[in-house]
Amino acid sequence: MISEFGGSVEYRVVLARPKSSRIVAHRRGDEYVLPQIEIPRHTRSAQQLQTMIQAELGLKVYIVDLVSDEECLQRQAIAELLDAEGQWDGTGTPLAQIDVAELPEEERSAIAALLERNTSYGICRVGWIGEALSWIEGATGKRLEPAIRQMNAGNGFALAQVWSNDGTGYWIKATGEPNRHELPITSWLSQKFPDYLPRLIDVRPEWNAWLVEDAGEACLDLPSAATLRDAAQRFATLQLESIGCTCELLALGAADLRTDTLRKNIDGVVRYLSGAMERQESSKGPRLGSDRLVEIGAALQKACRYVESLGVPDTLLHNDLNTGNILRSEERYAFIDWSEAAVGHPFLCCERLTRLNSAAAEEVAAAYEEIWSRSVDPDTIRRSLGAMRLLSIYAYLVGRGDWLSHPERITPRFESYMRSLARHMDRAAQNPLVQEAVCH
Repeated sequence: MISEFGGSVEYRVVLARPKSSRIVAHRRGDEYVLPQIEIPRHTRSAQQLQTMIQAELGLKVYIVDLVSDEECLQRQAIAELLDAEGQWDGTGTPLAQIDVAELPEEERSAIAALLERNTSYGICRVGWIGEALSWIEGATGKRLEPAIRQMNAGNGFALAQVWSNDGTGYWIKATGEPNRHELPITSWLSQKFPDYLPRLIDVRPEWNAWLVEDAGEACLDLPSAATLRDAAQRFATLQLESIGCTCELLALGAADLRTDTLRKNIDGVVRYLSGAMERQESSKGPRLGSDRLVEIGAALQKACRYVESLGVPDTLLHNDLNTGNILRSEERYAFIDWSEAAVGHPFLCCERLTRLNSAAAEEVAAAYEEIWSRSVDPDTIRRSLGAMRLLSIYAYLVGRGDWLSHPERITPRFESYMRSLARHMDRAAQNPLVQEAVCH
């Protein structure tokens, strides 16, 4: 069962090593039980588990996969022992000997498949990390240090950092559904605009994985005005250079957030939000009525038509432009995590950058105006930016748009988040700059 006292989550950990069907377990009377690790909620599970297993059990591991039942009543982490010969003196315990209360049959079958290398994901299996490290050494021509810093794992996803013996850092990333498009988009952007992404070293299509050189540290949670200004200049320049590339990006799997597409989805989003508001049970946030949501929809329609009339060309977008996806080094800024890549109005990203530190709004807008004035009249830029306060929230809410046609993807947590975005749109629609834009 999950323990959630003090905002934590408990995992039962299956510790295995390559070429063995046995696992690490503790004997309790006549039964064998799995080690249990508790980690903070709402954190990167793979990262926290790797850290806590080493701290509490003294074992260096790589998290292979995370397994839970549909109701999340029980969670397991499958971890591979690294340098197993030096860490594990015993012969291990057969999976069949683990108490059924510890490991129900459905989870037991999934774990057995991982141990037997019989999974649908090429990377979610014991032994994969060894193959990946060999690939990295072959691709870089360097020997790697034994340390692995893991950030993500499970369901065909992986994200980990390694270092060569000369101190160079590398990141390996793999994605599963629904983000398999991130590899072709990242590969294409790296070749087309290499100055704006980490250096791409190699790809492994059979794993849907790629290898890049470390490109610096992520920006602080509250970046300074100077940092945001410089990042905005770089990203705006990338967007300017991407004019004319929308067809290629869409063909690679980028989301379509062009203004015309956004406008066509407004009625469906308003209907969905009306139902979501009716289903709201919490009293923490105001419940917007259907009439108000219709008014917001009308404002969105006017804003879309207005910015379309201004004629700013569509470009590359990054619909998840948070501080963790902006890397800074002494030489440059690099932008990562292109799973939410899209095409649409470039100034949507200006507003997203502004939200990383509202005190830097003027500096960010000035940076965009400086770069885009090479192609667009400054007055058109300023008029467009006014409407973005509303449209950027809506574009983020729409995202890839697939949830509108797949209601099974809509969970209570998802609905709660969508209601919060609707409230943000409500406040933005009342902003004088937005009202000026929609009144044209």
